[in-house]
Amino acid sequence: MPRGINLARACFVVALLVFLFLPENLTAADPVQPVEPVAEAEGTGNVLTWIAVGDTSLAVFRIEWSPDGMGRWSAFGTVAASADTLHDVQYRVQDKNPSTSSYYRVVAVRHDGSETPSHVVSVIREDTARTLRVSYDRESGVARLELDLETGGSLRLTVRNDSGQTVRTRSLIAVRGRSAIDTSLGQEAAGTYHFEVVLPDERVVSTDLTVEP
Repeated sequence: MPRGINLARACFVVALLVFLFLPENLTAADPVQPVEPVAEAEGTGNVLTWIAVGDTSLAVFRIEWSPDGMGRWSAFGTVAASADTLHDVQYRVQDKNPSTSSYYRVVAVRHDGSETPSHVVSVIREDTARTLRVSYDRESGVARLELDLETGGSLRLTVRNDSGQTVRTRSLIAVRGRSAIDTSLGQEAAGTYHFEVVLPDERVVSTDLTVEP
C-alpha cells in the first residue's frame, strides 16, 4: 500500500480521536437533582423524609443539622443511597433529641465526592429552652433541673437561698436536646431557692423552688 495512503489514514485517525476527546464532546454525568425533604414533629422527636429515584452514581445521603439554617451545619447522620433505578425510594431519618429550633438539609454525595445539597427545612417547637423545670427529691436531698437546649455546650448553674447567698455553683457540658442537671441541697434544705442557668448562647433561664420543712 502506498506510503501516502497510510499517512492519510493515520492523520484521519488522529483527527478523529482529537475530535472525540474535545471537552464539548465528552459525555458528562447527568447532574444530581436536589431531593425535596419534608421535616415534621412526631411525638418528642422530629422526622425527616424524602423520596429519590435510585442512582448508581450516588454513594450516600448526608443529613445535616443547623440551629439557625444559616452557615453552621453539622453532620447528623448518613443513609446509603439506593442503586435501584427503576423505582422511587423513600428515606426516613429521626432526630430523637431535637432542639427548639431545628433546621435540616439533605446532601446527595456521589462516589466521586461531588455533592448536591437540598433546600433547607425546619421544625420550630415551643421555646422550652427559656423554661427551666425543677423538682426535688426529699429522700436524697437532690434537686433535678431539666431543660431543652438548642445547641450543646457549657452551662453555668448558680443556686441562691432566699437570703440571696450563693449555696451552689456548678459548670458542666451538656449536649443538644433535653438535659438534666442534678445538684444536692441536702436533706435539711427547707426554704426557697433560686436556680439560674447560663446557657451556651449566654441567655439566662431561672426558676424558684420552695422546699417545705
